[in-house]
Amino acid sequence: MYLLISADCVFFGSPYDAATTFRMGARFGPSAVRRVSQTIAFNYSPYFEKDYSKMKIYDAGDALGNPFNILTAMNQTYLYTKKLWNTSKKVVAIGGDHTLSWSFLAAARDQNGGKPVPIIHFDAHLDTGDEYLGSKLSHGTALGRAGAGGCI
Repeated sequence: MYLLISADCVFFGSPYDAATTFRMGARFGPSAVRRVSQTIAFNYSPYFEKDYSKMKIYDAGDALGNPFNILTAMNQTYLYTKKLWNTSKKVVAIGGDHTLSWSFLAAARDQNGGKPVPIIHFDAHLDTGDEYLGSKLSHGTALGRAGAGGCI
């Protein structure tokens, strides 16, 4: 389902893990974040000294990602993200497999007039490899592809 109303910020899930290695389960990340967030109050943040009660912040559900075809999953995620950018000032993706990061960043770049967007990345590895286990498209190469594609 696409969010068609104006928002200050939209969150969406990307429950995909078809390109992970070693341990599957990243697809459960969005639902785990939602479950934990039900115990948190979002009206005020003492860390940022900001009142969020008047902001329009929505959960746009999950983006579809075909687990049998990585290129199809990337395109589905890109189109979903692009649609959300049409109605929101900020879009936050909750993953999932890092492979689809390239799709999120491409949509953000396109929303930003084709200019690269900044990113802060926390992970055990950089995800900037050229190839991982013989594949150019994997969780370990997503940010490398995003950089080469002018996204970051």
